[in-house]
Amino acid sequence: MLKKQIALTTALIILLSSPAVASIELNILCWQGYAPKEKTDKFEKYITNKYQIDIKVKVTDVLAPDEFSTEFTLKTLI
Repeated sequence: MLKKQIALTTALIILLSSPAVASIELNILCWQGYAPKEKTDKFEKYITNKYQIDIKVKVTDVLAPDEFSTEFTLKTLI
């Protein structure tokens, strides 16, 4: 749980330290069930209200360790 919070906080700090951004898409690659829809919706709403940033969270669930590298490779090639 702490690792997830650290990862999300780090991603948020990086995003917020960028120059003014109107809209952000945060892509999360995680084990199935680690980022449920109700939590990502709550996160989007919190960030929008607190920082006036339109953020969309896109979650890609993986079931096996090798899917992490496959998904990451596919995303970087596109």
